[in-house]
Parts: sequence; C-alpha cells; structure tokens
Amino acid sequence: MTDEVTTQEAIQSTEASSTPEAPASSVVSLSEVGSHRQGSAFLDRLTGLFADRGWLAGVIIGALLLAFLFLPPVSLGARLGGDNGYTAINAEMPAVSHPDGLTVSVDPAVAGNLRVKLSSVPRADFMGEAHPQKPSLHPRGQR
Repeated sequence: MTDEVTTQEAIQSTEASSTPEAPASSVVSLSEVGSHRQGSAFLDRLTGLFADRGWLAGVIIGALLLAFLFLPPVSLGARLGGDNGYTAINAEMPAVSHPDGLTVSVDPAVAGNLRVKLSSVPRADFMGEAHPQKPSLHPRGQR
C-alpha cells in the first residue's frame, strides 16, 4: 500500500509541475503587437493609408484593370474604336479598290456594315521566283 501512496504522490507532483501557470490578466491588442515588429515601417504606413478607406483599394484595383484592358496585348481601345486599316463597305461606298487592280464591291441594296482590309503579295514572291541573297561562304577576313 505504501507503493500505491508513493505512486499517487508522484503522479500528483508531476501533474502539479506540468500544469502551466495562468497567464497574466493584462489584455494585449493586435495593434500593439504589430507596432513592435522591426522593419515594418512601410507596412505600417500602408496600413495607415488604407485605414477606414477600403474604397481606395477598390479604386486602385479598378484603375489597374482598366490600364490592363487598354494596353497591349488586349488593346481594347484600338479594337473597339480604331479601324486598324479596314475600310467600311456600305450603301454609301459599295466598292473598295486596291492599287494592284483588285476591286471588291457589294450590292448597295443588301450592303450592311462590312469592313474589308486589302493587301497583296508581289507576284515574284507568290510564284517563288524571288530568292534571298545567299550568305557568303568566305571565311572571316578573306575575300
């Protein structure tokens, strides 16, 4: 029985030593914890800038999104407003001609909103007659 009492006393003393002490009763706010960080002056200034100004972040994100849409590769402004070299064919102007002699025309009675971009390939290139200059086979410095 003495072994049992000794074992129980050892368990109780172990439990007593393993229980953590109660934390101090003071309350620490997160802003105080954040202000004690080192090297976070920029983050503190940025946090101060957006404090009670959530709309400002939305405006900045919206401006960046608009800039993305109007800059290449999307180029929304050029796609919507610019003609990009296309010529409109409609009832007022039912035909378009190219300097090489090609003419595209539509019936003015059925002409809707059509845009055409005409270009040509030189005949020599089309027929394969044009050959680029062959590179020189001379070693460097010798001719």
